[in-house]
Amino acid sequence: EKENSNAVYFFPKLLNQQLPKLEDISKAKKIKKVSWLDTYYFEKLINGVSLFENDSDEKRINDAFLTTVDIESGFISSQVSQRVKVSRDFSKDAEPFYMDRLYFKGKSGLFFIADGDTKLLDIALDILQHEGIGTDRNVGNGYFEFSPDEIELDLPKSSVVASLSVFCPDNKEQLENMIDNEKVAYDFIKRGGWITTSPFNSYRKKTIQMFTPASVFKLEEEISNPTVIGKIVDLNPNLSFEDIDHPIWRSGRSIFIPVKLK
Repeated sequence: EKENSNAVYFFPKLLNQQLPKLEDISKAKKIKKVSWLDTYYFEKLINGVSLFENDSDEKRINDAFLTTVDIESGFISSQVSQRVKVSRDFSKDAEPFYMDRLYFKGKSGLFFIADGDTKLLDIALDILQHEGIGTDRNVGNGYFEFSPDEIELDLPKSSVVASLSVFCPDNKEQLENMIDNEKVAYDFIKRGGWITTSPFNSYRKKTIQMFTPASVFKLEEEISNPTVIGKIVDLNPNLSFEDIDHPIWRSGRSIFIPVKLK
């Protein structure tokens, strides 16, 4: 059910977006800083329309966001705070670490996309908004309110695709086929973090490198609708001194959409 029709959604700028050559250095730096596109500009980009070839696009830049809607500058802010990791038996010295906490002004926030039957997901979100998510839900973080909505994108038909979230390929052969093209562009991000299941909260998961959102790949066949590719991996650290007898899942399944690139 659509409840949030006035919301403005931002998508990551594709990693291989071609920017115009600009002699004005200050203008070039301003354009290069853009990392997020609203639905209007994102649709143009994935359908092969070049951005920033006229001054009207540049005038719609608000910091790292390109949008047709007037938004409040700095609606996302962060605060770095120091925390301390203490061993259970005090056999090791306390180890400090830093946590970056994000704050959203007004009615701004995060969104995610789910494709398919969401009945079970709706039930889970209804519970999790009160239980909290993440490692620090026990100290007052991770609580949220949510409302469902529908996002419609005008998608082209193409064998070139872009990921909308982190991606872990099913196997080496699949990856080799997906990167065998000159239009491919990707980056990596390390995923891991602390275990959130008590009493193992002071232990870290295994880490894994995944492809970042907005990475661009090539499929063997053209598609015109979103498709899900990737696998879920178990990051159980398999500690020799502690038996964690359940898997610790990290999703590397991503929604891919077709994109038309010049």
